[in-house]
Amino acid sequence: MKPFFIAGLLSAAVALPCLAGGTVDMSSVASGQTNNIFHPINEGHFIVFTNTEYTANDQDDAGTILTGMKGECSGTLDLAPPAVSGQGHCVFRIATGDVTYTKRVATGMNAEGAITGDWSTVGGTGIFTGATGGGSFATATDRATGKTQNTITGTTELQ
Repeated sequence: MKPFFIAGLLSAAVALPCLAGGTVDMSSVASGQTNNIFHPINEGHFIVFTNTEYTANDQDDAGTILTGMKGECSGTLDLAPPAVSGQGHCVFRIATGDVTYTKRVATGMNAEGAITGDWSTVGGTGIFTGATGGGSFATATDRATGKTQNTITGTTELQ
């Protein structure tokens, strides 16, 4: 299973300057491809190196700030289901070249087997300079195919 998430994906079709100083709802479902490397500690307990490239989200046709954002997340997990801990970081870029950086912390696993946890904005460039915020995530990855779906909730405050 792939942990982590991250929030939303954006596009040039959005009038970004009007967002200065506002709150952005980052709630979305992002899709991508994950590569996990499992290092067994013992039966049912692993250290997992994980990397996901997010290429789409359920807001891609909505004309919102999340439309078209792309990015990559990587991190490490201590996985002994249902216990999970770990953290990683994400870099997401919008069409204008502005970047948002986020940290994610895995705290558990839900009944469906998705890695759950919290994310926070740690910085950015352009409209994301000085941004703050955060929320939660639930990331499910098909181990056979690497296909990943990340359900994200939360907000980012733009300065």
